[in-house]
Amino acid sequence: MSNLYANTAALLPEKKKSQVMDELWKKISISLPRADDIIEAKFLEKSGARAFFELGPMGCGKVYGREYILAKDIIKNLKKGDAVMAKVLDLENEDGYVELSLRDAGKDIVWREADELMKKKEVLELEVLEANKGGLVLEWKKIKGFLPASQLKTSHYPRVEGGDKERIFMELKKLDGQKLGVTIIAIDPKEDKIIFSEKGADATDLALLTLGW
Repeated sequence: MSNLYANTAALLPEKKKSQVMDELWKKISISLPRADDIIEAKFLEKSGARAFFELGPMGCGKVYGREYILAKDIIKNLKKGDAVMAKVLDLENEDGYVELSLRDAGKDIVWREADELMKKKEVLELEVLEANKGGLVLEWKKIKGFLPASQLKTSHYPRVEGGDKERIFMELKKLDGQKLGVTIIAIDPKEDKIIFSEKGADATDLALLTLGW
């Protein structure tokens, strides 16, 4: 405990010291990360299939087991002192280390960014990877997303007499390789799915129905 906290308590009447100290400890606890939080970790060293990280006041963190295997491409390029973002899995495992995940941290950061972009209705310039009979497949941050044909702007919408699905598909294929300005209108992190719209963010209800593409 710091001298500041001790001195603060010493200046108060004896009967209030316990209450004040409890409040001070609560404030200290609130400032510490919890399980599932994303924190900065500085690489120390690796030993076998384990990597160790300095976490400041939290002590030392460790990536091991399955998490090490999943993050080995990241870990192999780290040098001592390099900072990375990590997800807290366990505040203290059986060895006394904070258990970390580098892979989950990366995924969480990407999905948080997607959520922010959706809320801001920010326009993204994305290339069309391929067409299918329902719309177009685009990719953002290595996540494949779907742009329903109904969400294409008028100039790109396939107007086919009689609604022939094969002809609609052929018209959509003409957009392969083109870059479109789209917004994110729905996300499903658990299923790794994103729904885009070229019209803007005015079709949220439709997007929720389309998440099963």
